[in-house]
Amino acid sequence: MLTSSLTDETVIAATRKMLMVPLESYKSVLKVLQIESFGLILALLPLQERRLLARHTVKMALKWGEKITTVEQVNGLFELIKPMLKDDGVSHNAQN
Repeated sequence: MLTSSLTDETVIAATRKMLMVPLESYKSVLKVLQIESFGLILALLPLQERRLLARHTVKMALKWGEKITTVEQVNGLFELIKPMLKDDGVSHNAQN
């Protein structure tokens, strides 16, 4: 099992590009959810990179009009977009 995170910028960029390939090729978030190693590799990226990929995943699902119809699909999608919902521990003061 892979447990460490990636720190080298070149490796991070290559990993991000590699994870974009199935999203762009399949044109289906639901098909990407079926790739068991996708989430494992995604988890190795730093939080900010995972957020970027999560945001891209949501944009693509909306663009393609994907219909999420099962609990498993909902859970899988939430797992992919979880980095967008996670607090990074940095205080963000709202300014008006």
